[in-house]
Amino acid sequence: GFAPAGLSALGRPGLSPPNAWGSPAESGAVCPLRLPVAAAGVGRWGGVRSPGLASTLRAEKTGGLVVMPAATAEEFAARDLAFYEELMACSGDEELAAGIKGSLVLLGDALRLYGWERCRVSFNGGKDADVILHLMRAALAKHKAEDPRTPDGVRPQLVYFEDPEEFTEVSAHVKETVEWYGMDILRYPKDVRAALRSMVDESDRPLAFVLGTRRGDPNCGDQGGFAPSSSYMPPFMRVNPVIDWSYGMVWRYLERFHIPFCTLYSEGYTSLGRVSNTWPNPALQVPGSPGEYLPASRLQDWTLERSGREGASAGESQRSPETFKDAAKMLKAVSKVSLVIVGDEVLQAKVPDENSGYAIRAFRTRGLDVTRVVTVGDDVDAIARELVQQSLTADLVITSGGVGPTHDDVTLKAVAKALGTTLESSSEMLKLLRKLRSIPDHQEMPEPERRLGVIPRGSILLPSDGVTPDGKAKDTEGTAKWPLLLSGNIVMLPGVPSLFRAKLDSLIREYTASAARGTTVALRVGGDEQAILADIDALVARHPTLAVGSYPIEEEVKGAGSRTVITLQSPAPGPEGDAEVERAIASANSLFVGYQVSVDRDFTSLREA
Repeated sequence: GFAPAGLSALGRPGLSPPNAWGSPAESGAVCPLRLPVAAAGVGRWGGVRSPGLASTLRAEKTGGLVVMPAATAEEFAARDLAFYEELMACSGDEELAAGIKGSLVLLGDALRLYGWERCRVSFNGGKDADVILHLMRAALAKHKAEDPRTPDGVRPQLVYFEDPEEFTEVSAHVKETVEWYGMDILRYPKDVRAALRSMVDESDRPLAFVLGTRRGDPNCGDQGGFAPSSSYMPPFMRVNPVIDWSYGMVWRYLERFHIPFCTLYSEGYTSLGRVSNTWPNPALQVPGSPGEYLPASRLQDWTLERSGREGASAGESQRSPETFKDAAKMLKAVSKVSLVIVGDEVLQAKVPDENSGYAIRAFRTRGLDVTRVVTVGDDVDAIARELVQQSLTADLVITSGGVGPTHDDVTLKAVAKALGTTLESSSEMLKLLRKLRSIPDHQEMPEPERRLGVIPRGSILLPSDGVTPDGKAKDTEGTAKWPLLLSGNIVMLPGVPSLFRAKLDSLIREYTASAARGTTVALRVGGDEQAILADIDALVARHPTLAVGSYPIEEEVKGAGSRTVITLQSPAPGPEGDAEVERAIASANSLFVGYQVSVDRDFTSLREA
């Protein structure tokens, strides 16, 4: 990729000085500052210093856009076109090769439809921006080679939106990239909408903005390669050349073609935001070495890409009254519930499953039906597959276990995968954790709490009536309460029985509606189930509207040998259902001739039958 000398896939060595660009534009004004194409003494390209290049990197403006002097135009064009050919010859990685070719075709179409002078590249110094910038460099060279109307010396037109909280390493990387690759860049204040409006108004024809959006990003939605701007924004076309690229493809591309990137990615950062809401990804921490992190390219679980960053869009949605209101309305309408018990320790009989039985009884007491219970090991894909199936068939899915900060706590990852989203740090959850753990605002968040703050994007934190991390029913100080975590129609609860019960009770009591159940009675028959099988079949045939269950019981009834419990349940409350149950009791007495039959109208459990 013709990386400057001294740079490699490890990024840029050393830290950058603050305010690498000098004084920023005044706040609130839409006044772009054009950076110089190159600074004095800078002439590096591909590790080779070109004779006289530094002195010739003086931009001549054509229509307000940069056109390189003729002395360097051929050199830049030759290198960029060679880079295009290198990209197109990519082999040994079919996924990456296909992604590159598809991206170059899309960018070629954008240049053909909108023209080089109306295609702007959003460049914020992040890894995705690095990818699209160099793809655009190659695509523009190919476009110039095929379209003689394109002036000599044209360069990709970059746009950068300033942020007072930008990392100095990011701003320095942007500045250096512009200098090294001879780019033209417009700097605007943070008011993105006003800046876009200014650019759109200044253009006599529609503009296209090349973005680094990938699927799963907070604002991606259902965008494709070309996507018109949202209705509340100025009119322009969004061009998304890497929309279908994965996190892994991004890093394979950067490393394979030696594209320089910000040094923060070498220090464990995987997604860059502001200084105040971004930190190294907890998933990359070196075990046993606090403060030491692996580089971003070593991240194995790509769903954790945003785990070191507070999600602004997700955080806002979590605090939105409309979202909480919708969640509360959904929970009030629940009638069918399913359970997913997570943990190798349960499947290996290291601990008994106490939670499913408790949950079934609690929901039945509320008048709600548990329709499915499944136990799954600590396997993200297996859990995700089960959650997909259950979330489609049940009104509410409850998970038990796998929500802690350790390596085998994988439930949240599986939930994110099942819902087609990602994990990211929640500012709301982190704020709550500071209160719960008594961590002062000025103190850095400890690693265990930071990991607990990573949740599926778009999750809702449901306030509870005092369920604390210790499973206590009340927080007597009346301070922070431990929330219930809802993602889609999935509520994630801990596996420790005392904590599970406290949180489940809070969920049922505060957020579900009590449903009246039909009448249920139990018939205790002093006979073996096999012996009365024909009579049971006849009872079911006579009363098809009732739910009839038959259960052999091992204990003996004095003087009657083994016994069978038959349950009768009407489908809905009311006199009609009650009358049908009474008719079924009369039928049983006439069918089970010669056997002792007693009626239990307070039936709750087979153990008590």
